[in-house]
Amino acid sequence: VAADTSDGRAGPARRNPFAVTSRLDPHDPESRYRFHGRKGECWTISVRGCGSECALDPVVAVLSADGNELARNDDSAGTRNAELEFTVPSDGDYEVVASSLSVGRTSADSIYRIAVELRPPDFRLECPDFFSLPAGAEKAELTVTARRFGGFREAISIALSGLPEGVSAGGDLTIPAGANELKIALSSSADWP
Repeated sequence: VAADTSDGRAGPARRNPFAVTSRLDPHDPESRYRFHGRKGECWTISVRGCGSECALDPVVAVLSADGNELARNDDSAGTRNAELEFTVPSDGDYEVVASSLSVGRTSADSIYRIAVELRPPDFRLECPDFFSLPAGAEKAELTVTARRFGGFREAISIALSGLPEGVSAGGDLTIPAGANELKIALSSSADWP
């Protein structure tokens, strides 16, 4: 882990994932950390305000070795915290900048935690919480979305189990490599349910 330095520059780069809890100074509300990445790796980088009275609205940015901004996030998943996934474009050192759109007046309300973690290739499937299939429907489409992480690009095979009697699924139940969505054709018999 590269520790934050008082002159605004990050310390030496490390390859290991890291997490640091620190505070932003109201007079210089920015901290910098450096890490080493390899082409194609996917890193999850997050900055979260700590404590119930935290005044921070964190922002995270990733810079190239020559200072160009490659990625940036302010609010993530409906919160004031910042999180992004960064796929390393080429082997080298990168700088993570933690800052805030608002900074507290005291040390206690300016505490943050930054985490830089290597994300293994993986995926998560999502579908609607509710789906209506009328009796006798020849076809209704259920959309399944794949959220891919860590550079996962492979095909995803889906198996449906526990369908009610009279309900069937047709077609290939595979999300193709690199795709993020599959529409599954469902049908029901006239006497269902």
